[in-house]
Amino acid sequence: MKNYHLQCGAESGAMWIDPDALLCAQPEVHAEADSLRRQLQEMQSVLEGSDDAVFIWHPNAEPKPLNARATRWWEQADMAERAGLTAWVMDLPHTPGSVAESCMEWIAGGRKVLQARCVAQDSGTASGHRLYLRDVTEAHDIDRMKSEFLSAAAHELRTPLASIFGFTELMLVRQLHPDKQHELLGTIHRQSRSLIDLINELLDLSRIEARRGKDLRIASCSVAALVDGTLAGWHYKADLHALVCELPHGGCVVQADLEKTRQALLNVLSNAVKYSPQGGRVLLDSCLRRVGEQQQVGVRVTDQGIGMTAAQSARAFERFYRAHPLGDIPGTGLGLSLVKEIMQLQGGDAELDSVEGVGTEVTLWLPLQETSGMH
Repeated sequence: MKNYHLQCGAESGAMWIDPDALLCAQPEVHAEADSLRRQLQEMQSVLEGSDDAVFIWHPNAEPKPLNARATRWWEQADMAERAGLTAWVMDLPHTPGSVAESCMEWIAGGRKVLQARCVAQDSGTASGHRLYLRDVTEAHDIDRMKSEFLSAAAHELRTPLASIFGFTELMLVRQLHPDKQHELLGTIHRQSRSLIDLINELLDLSRIEARRGKDLRIASCSVAALVDGTLAGWHYKADLHALVCELPHGGCVVQADLEKTRQALLNVLSNAVKYSPQGGRVLLDSCLRRVGEQQQVGVRVTDQGIGMTAAQSARAFERFYRAHPLGDIPGTGLGLSLVKEIMQLQGGDAELDSVEGVGTEVTLWLPLQETSGMH
């Protein structure tokens, strides 16, 4: 028979057992308690490392967050979001093992698209639900943008293909006057060019994503030489648009991949003309700034076109986004995204400022060569 320490309260005379003495007297109990504590710590560690916010939900009771993510999200949610989630959980079947899934969007505390998975459980003493919430905002937005892109790309592909098919079929079955034939061939050529541009943008973006700048050929070049090389390969309707080139910092030397930077600048210039269907001035100038310890020169393109709202401007660099998807202006929504990727891979950036009905200003920033200095 093992002996246990009994102590009496000095005032009440009550007797109680010293738990430490009890554990010492029964080492197997002490070992079992330590094992349970370790298991609980391991389970909590797993919960904290999970990408999910985990809750236990008992009927007629507040949800119990089981990890820090669940606590934080529940505290950030507003009353309407909490009530909506609670109503969904409470309406679910209570059959143990049954699973339900849903998707919801919370705005409070920062926009989140949440994938909810709820499992009914019965612990023997109490029934309830185990709820897992996962933030799928990025995947949701990418899927949405892909859907929008596929819709836009299908339209952009179908339009030139329909023209090419229709005009070539007409030329095959009918004898046309040479002037008319020449006109149709011109249309076929333009539509083919549109298809090539679309496919090239898709390939360029895919290649940049895959290589992440590993194929950049960084070299020293003056801003003036960079701009001159770009304008040499650019064609626009001079009767509608007047290009004004003012480069006060043309002598500044930048570090850049000349081919890709000219591609980015050409894209911006083409947009300036494309989104100014009524014509007007296109100003190409330069500016300077300092970002931390880095000096940068900006090549800026300003048009007098249709412009964008503040909401549209905020999304202008999003992949597949088009501010005017239903208009007559062709495009895939990939151009500015490609420009942004090219500039950032070189240690620079691309910025856009636009006013609806007034025009758009796009600035391509590049790091200055150290010896170039800032004036």
